[in-house]
Amino acid sequence: MTATIDGGFWAERRRFNREVLIPDGERRLREAGNFDNLRAAASGTGEYRGLVYQDSDLHKWVEALGWELQNGPSAELQRMADEVTALLTAAQADDGYLDTAIQVPGRERYRNLADEHEIYCMGHLIEAGLAHRPLLPVARRAADHLVATFTDRDGFCGHPEAELALIALHRATGEGAYLELARRFVDRRGHGWLPPRFGGSTYLVDRVPVREQTQVEGHAVRQLYLNCAATDLGLMEPMLTQWRDMVEGKTYITGGVGSDGSQEAFGKPWDLDPETAYAETCAAIGSFLWSWRLLQATGEARFADLMERTLYNGILVGVAPDRSEYAYANTLHGTTKRRPWFDCACCPPNVMRLLASLHRYLATDDERGLTLHHYATGTIADGVRVQTGYPFSGRVHVEADRPVRLRVPAWSADTRLDGRPVAPGYVDAGPGEITLDLDVRPRITRPDPRIAAVRGCVAFERGPLVHCAQDGELVPYGLNRGETPIRVWLPQSESLRSAWLASAPSTASAPR
Repeated sequence: MTATIDGGFWAERRRFNREVLIPDGERRLREAGNFDNLRAAASGTGEYRGLVYQDSDLHKWVEALGWELQNGPSAELQRMADEVTALLTAAQADDGYLDTAIQVPGRERYRNLADEHEIYCMGHLIEAGLAHRPLLPVARRAADHLVATFTDRDGFCGHPEAELALIALHRATGEGAYLELARRFVDRRGHGWLPPRFGGSTYLVDRVPVREQTQVEGHAVRQLYLNCAATDLGLMEPMLTQWRDMVEGKTYITGGVGSDGSQEAFGKPWDLDPETAYAETCAAIGSFLWSWRLLQATGEARFADLMERTLYNGILVGVAPDRSEYAYANTLHGTTKRRPWFDCACCPPNVMRLLASLHRYLATDDERGLTLHHYATGTIADGVRVQTGYPFSGRVHVEADRPVRLRVPAWSADTRLDGRPVAPGYVDAGPGEITLDLDVRPRITRPDPRIAAVRGCVAFERGPLVHCAQDGELVPYGLNRGETPIRVWLPQSESLRSAWLASAPSTASAPR
């Protein structure tokens, strides 16, 4: 299904990504050694620079390039894509293997599946090939190498990613061997096969088989990428159980996840102290991608609601609104520590590829009909036009050449469809001209009393945007400036509260 974003809030954020973030990403990757590593792998000479999983940063950046070139031509982006595609092609071994951290120093392949990320990196290479079709032959050779190496051999990567990439490649090509290897990788986890880390198997998500797991645990990004693949494989009962566990006691009001900074991991239920929140940007993206898969599988609005909360808050906060600086971890109370790049630069290109591909998550067209899950000015399926000032305005104007279904977010207390009240969930409309008015009046949210750190506090929300106090004013959390401290949860007596009370429709309650 085709979709475009050509105006409003997200068009501007995507323009910034296309014109500023992605070009700056090329410079940062060159400085980090990624391009030199590819040349060294191709020539057989030179020294490797960077962390062992650094190839994946480049692959995610290439994926962003691919999506942007699909969005529209650009001589500069095309130059970048042509150069890096040629380098990747030259660096790939004859049997399809590609991992410069192993190739350049001449290390033994797959000597440490728990930590060296070879399969993970090739998973991101596969996703890059699906976005940038000139790279697809390289991606397929890498996938064929993985099939030949691991289909009938024990082993899987300490960091899930190739699983969901192989499933996506299967869907694009029809090759059943990719799907079968993804299934085997998923089923091999949870038996303590990987060596313990931090005293056990939880960190690497290898403690309990996926089909038996009832809670999210361990390294948050690993868990969420694994769950993306498990959902794609149809393991719905454990996935729905784990999603409830994540939402009910392990998700911040911003949609961020991962409270244990020492292990970048999920903490215990209700362990959501805003001052120590880790809430890695990549983990928020993993949550978004997982909820998207659950939404496609079930059609239930709750998954789109969490996607929206996470996108506008937990993900958006990971990049500065006006410059190429990123946050790896995202506090709710303190100063957002944005930087131009990181030695472990997983988050910046992850943001780039999500923004470049955001149009893919707006709507679905299946047996339930054409359904608009998220609102941005643009065109859906060539025959549906959307105009909106969302998220700052709640009015969504739709011109549709067929019946459509529109999502009414759970937070919208007083929603009107062409003037008549409608309830949260999905509502049928069209064809013709349609006006959906969502209730974006300010509202006050109280925390779940089981979160000890924020008892007696309130938070401020408007539409999908969580706000925070910064320099004596309330600003959207995802768009905070980053130079000075912020605070999401405020004491009920805080003076800023009175301005919101005057216009808020009612006091809301949140599970976070």
